[in-house]
Amino acid sequence: MGWKDLFRSKAATSEAKRNKEIKKQQERLEALPDSTLTDDDCLYRQTLHHGAVPGACAIAFDSVQGLMAVGTKDGHVKVSGKTGVEVLLVPTSHAPVECMAFSQGRGLLAVGTGAGMVYVWDISKQPPRRVRTDEGKPGVDLCGPSPTSLHVPLGSELLFIGTSANSVMFLKLSEAELADNTVTAEELEPDAAEGGEGGTTKDDD
Repeated sequence: MGWKDLFRSKAATSEAKRNKEIKKQQERLEALPDSTLTDDDCLYRQTLHHGAVPGACAIAFDSVQGLMAVGTKDGHVKVSGKTGVEVLLVPTSHAPVECMAFSQGRGLLAVGTGAGMVYVWDISKQPPRRVRTDEGKPGVDLCGPSPTSLHVPLGSELLFIGTSANSVMFLKLSEAELADNTVTAEELEPDAAEGGEGGTTKDDD
């Protein structure tokens, strides 16, 4: 057998081994059960993070649990405080965080963004997760105005949302659902019958 024939024989053997290995891999894949994972399940929602976050623009504090949340211009939220608690919540969009508020002692964090969205994070879960609406959405769209301030009265189930439209909206925290009633800018203005802009009235005589 010449060297050319020997080379062809070795090449053929190597090719046969590769084909055999590829066939085994295909058989292993076919034996796996069908996955129920969706694309949404594969999107990262939180990552480990150490140190300060760049672009901080909003802050909230839970005095009961000793937690601090820092929101950034690219939509991330860093939660830290207790020993072992240091996590970076990753957004689905990179709209800047405009305002945040804790529901004191309950492990719920409301986050308002410049895209007109409000998200409620349940940071008592491991890993933290968003409270989804009845429609399965991870956040609430204010449909126009942007949130400018958030507040949860102590012991309340409602989140008060101040908006860029000079109105106040209300959101049920546990359900991430907007309440039907909204206080408009006109309702917040002083009643003219009680003094108008000057705040006093004067008799004609």
